Amino acid sequence: MSLYILIKNCFSLDYVNALLKPVILYIMCVMIDYTKISVFSGKGGDGREGYKRIKYNAFAGTDGGDGGKGGDVYIKVSKKEKTLLKYKTKKVFNALNGGNGLGNFRSGKNAPDLYLEVPLGTIVYKVSKDNTKKIICDLRYEDSSYLLLKGGKGGFGNAHYKSSTNRTPEKHTLGEKGSGFDLILELKLLSDIGLIGLPSVGKSTLINVLTRGHYKTSAYHFTTLEPNLGILYLSPTKQLLISDLPGLIEGASKGKGLGDEFLRHVERCGLLIHVLDPSQTESYYNSKSQEYISCDLLSSYNVVRKELGDWSSDLLLKDELVVINKSDTLKDNIRCETLKNDFVNKLKGISTHRILGVLCVSAYTKSGIEDIKNILLQKYNDIISHSKSIIEDDSNSKKRRTIDLNNIPNKRIFFNL
Repeated sequence: MSLYILIKNCFSLDYVNALLKPVILYIMCVMIDYTKISVFSGKGGDGREGYKRIKYNAFAGTDGGDGGKGGDVYIKVSKKEKTLLKYKTKKVFNALNGGNGLGNFRSGKNAPDLYLEVPLGTIVYKVSKDNTKKIICDLRYEDSSYLLLKGGKGGFGNAHYKSSTNRTPEKHTLGEKGSGFDLILELKLLSDIGLIGLPSVGKSTLINVLTRGHYKTSAYHFTTLEPNLGILYLSPTKQLLISDLPGLIEGASKGKGLGDEFLRHVERCGLLIHVLDPSQTESYYNSKSQEYISCDLLSSYNVVRKELGDWSSDLLLKDELVVINKSDTLKDNIRCETLKNDFVNKLKGISTHRILGVLCVSAYTKSGIEDIKNILLQKYNDIISHSKSIIEDDSNSKKRRTIDLNNIPNKRIFFNL
């Protein structure tokens, strides 16, 4: 704030606002999908040792009230929250303590409960003292909430201990201490369809055509640095949420490229659209030998499939629609069909999951886009039911990589506002 005042005194207010606006918009758009925080419930209020003050009566009795209850800590889904950004800078959250007991038999005030609001799809882990984590709740439904910590009980005032034989007990109790632990918050995007593939295969162009989006597209690798979300309207009553994920390269499941930051979001997709580029069948980058080696469509396909399997074997069981994009770059349709038939014949012997179809399309010329929509419309009920079943069964989801919980990275992705 002092820096802001210094700049404000040196420059005009309009200039300062124009200077800071991009920074503010950047901060508003940043989404943290993995972070660690600490939470603590409130302490109960202390009981009061009090005595009645009545003229000419030294033994009028006690009137010390009980302490109030400490605040509980809840975590709940909020529609207005789209990111975990608020938990990037503030790491410690404390519920308020209960009020101490008062005289004249008045109890202390109960502390309000603390609610941590998170986006839909947030998974909450408890971190133990030995740095192991255990899932405690999966907030995959709207308006769902979970009690993390109970506040301490209030202590008893001395009026609580008054009896027929002891009218003025000199005894009261302190309030219970609150409890606390560390949490890991992990956000997984909820979408019906996920677009996967190597870099520069045309995934962003495809989602733009399907959802009428305006996401950045270019001819260089890793144009997409963050997941893009769009809605495909198949009919007035049937819509599908599509997520376009950054391109995967060999070794993505182990941290190479950008895929390791976003592979977790594939876990909750009901259907995968695997995009291939026939113009990339000449070569692909091998990170081990650090060189480009020749391959065909099946080799490009297997590179991505291997990274999915290394992250989680469950990803290999998802239904898949294979789209051979950029058919306009080929000399004629006959060559595209030849590539497609050759790919299908090779795929028959190794496929262990259900493939809804293999299509030749061009997102640039919009050729074959209606074929994609027709297949998705035919399989709409299956996709929706599959998405719901994945969310139902995802409560026991496990991390597929080792993380040092003492130094958790705050990985960032961006939402298009």
